[in-house]
Amino acid sequence: MSMSTSGLPIPWHKNNKVEPANPEEHPLHPASEKYQEEPSTHTQNLNKDGDDEFGEYKYNKFTDPNAWGPALRPYILFANLNQRICENSYFNNFIIFCIVLAGALVGVQTYDGMDDDPVVLALDFVILVFFSAECVFKIFAEGMAIWRFWFGPEWKWNNFDFFIVLACIPGLLDLGKQVVVLRLLRLMRLAKVFRKIPQLQMIVMGLVGGMKSISYIVLLLFMVFYLYAILGIMMFQDNDPFHWASIDLAMMTLFRASTLEDWTDIMYISIFGCDKYSSIYVGPESFTPDNKMEWCVTPEQNQFLSPFFWVTFVVVSALVMLSLFIGAVTMSMTESMEQMKEEEEEATKKRMKEKQMAKMRAAQEANIARRNSELLLAANAELEEEKTEKKGVLGVFGFGENPKDKEQEQKQMTNMLLSVWDGVDLDEMMNRVRDAEVEGKPIRMLYYHLSLVMKSIADDKVFQNFIIVVILVAGTMVGLQTNKELDRENKELFTLIDDVILNIFIAEIVIKVVAEDAFPLRFFKSGWNCFDFLIVVGSLALAGAAGGMMQMLRLLRLLRVLKLVKAFPQLQVIVNALMMGLSSIGFIGIILVLVFYMCAILGMMMFKDNDPWHFGSLQVAMLTLFRCSTLEDWTDVMYINMYGCHKYGYSGWMTPPCEKP
Repeated sequence: MSMSTSGLPIPWHKNNKVEPANPEEHPLHPASEKYQEEPSTHTQNLNKDGDDEFGEYKYNKFTDPNAWGPALRPYILFANLNQRICENSYFNNFIIFCIVLAGALVGVQTYDGMDDDPVVLALDFVILVFFSAECVFKIFAEGMAIWRFWFGPEWKWNNFDFFIVLACIPGLLDLGKQVVVLRLLRLMRLAKVFRKIPQLQMIVMGLVGGMKSISYIVLLLFMVFYLYAILGIMMFQDNDPFHWASIDLAMMTLFRASTLEDWTDIMYISIFGCDKYSSIYVGPESFTPDNKMEWCVTPEQNQFLSPFFWVTFVVVSALVMLSLFIGAVTMSMTESMEQMKEEEEEATKKRMKEKQMAKMRAAQEANIARRNSELLLAANAELEEEKTEKKGVLGVFGFGENPKDKEQEQKQMTNMLLSVWDGVDLDEMMNRVRDAEVEGKPIRMLYYHLSLVMKSIADDKVFQNFIIVVILVAGTMVGLQTNKELDRENKELFTLIDDVILNIFIAEIVIKVVAEDAFPLRFFKSGWNCFDFLIVVGSLALAGAAGGMMQMLRLLRLLRVLKLVKAFPQLQVIVNALMMGLSSIGFIGIILVLVFYMCAILGMMMFKDNDPWHFGSLQVAMLTLFRCSTLEDWTDVMYINMYGCHKYGYSGWMTPPCEKP
């Protein structure tokens, strides 16, 4: 049995020194049945990439000089040299330096006159040569399987590197005149650093791995924005049309507030009115066709709902949702760290294995002849024993014991048990019991069969998807009705669509209630079912409402959007996790309220006379402290009380005014 240069045994070939009388019967010969049936017994396992598993060490036949003829041996040795270069730490560090230098050159070329600088062009050409050499080294390092550079385990990064090199070669892809494109391709070289530095790769993989969870969080956040946008339009549109004139402007306003960028300015416009607070709006004396969006036509003060609206939105969107984003990315990054740790441990074991094999190589070469002889004798004895068993009386009639037969018998028995288990249809058994209960009761039997039909409808995917579409249409209708002109022109059509949607939701509840058969109250065991029931009952009670009750009806219609959470199991998981965490969040909220309460009283004691606008009453002081806790212009509050209200911060319209600085 021949040995490779690494000291590993390789499959049978003609160079074996000890040849049996009939080589094809020998288990080490590739033509023997024993070799083909049990290759792992005497040789390595070949995977699809041509790698052989030997313990924890990978053997690659495409880079083994002994696995090929003498004519290809120099090329294989050259491939091994390229592989050692690619795996060398100094070479990898040099490539990282080239990547950083390439990124710096792209930044330098943005300055005037530096794009055609000879030194910059020369350095860029040298970097291109090094990156090209890296690709060539990696291609030849694959030995007799150079296609694995493009289709092997690292095909993504290899193809990326290869494309960048081709695109940056002058004149090859005709990008010479496209300076912006060429500069962008050169900038993409910086992405190579993610592959070279494991810590950066871990962060990127964590972000990519968390995208699936983040997508559902984004969907939930969009639903929150949509709900608050329509609520904001209903409450603040007349007073603040600049921020709440349409659904798209309202969504942009909320996104701005979720980043905590001057969200208090929007809140104060609603609290004090557009005529008193804002540099945006102008009075009737300054109305022009060009500043129509800045007209303060119907100023309105909303000193209670506006603070509640904004405090709850900031808490939900800027604090809770941000925590969900961080949690999703952190969990994915933890998984990436664990995977990278496992890979490092495997690499360490591989290096230790290689060192051990290097020490054992001398002893293996000394004992190779003896081991081959012993292996051949044992294999021949095994073949003779198999032949004798086949000739025996029991073997003739097929009664000889065979471990493979026992294994097959055990597999068959397991499959039989699984089939029996799969055949037990519990629903069918329950239906038989129910049939026995309703037998002889015609009305009861009719209702029972009706419940089975309703249950099949409620569980049907087509019906569930249809309800999802209806929910989306209902949410869209609420958004369209925020446009007063559009709502006035299509009032009859919108009313008809709303009635159809309401009837569909009523039918959904009836189907689910009847599906419970003789136990209709089980419908209310689900919190989401109770929510659906309340929405339908409220919509029926307010049907035909006008004035203020119409706003309540629209609010109930808006809540239909939350039915989407029930339609997506992933959203249910997120919402349920938030609900389960409310107990802990509630205690944290109590602590924050106590802190705000004590600091508000202290603030009133120290700053009320000088700054009544921020500390004039307890609720105003607590709102000011919440604003400061979000880091929103907290320095303005500090400077007013440092320098006095007569020197900093106060204007003539502010009530109460600055009387005791």
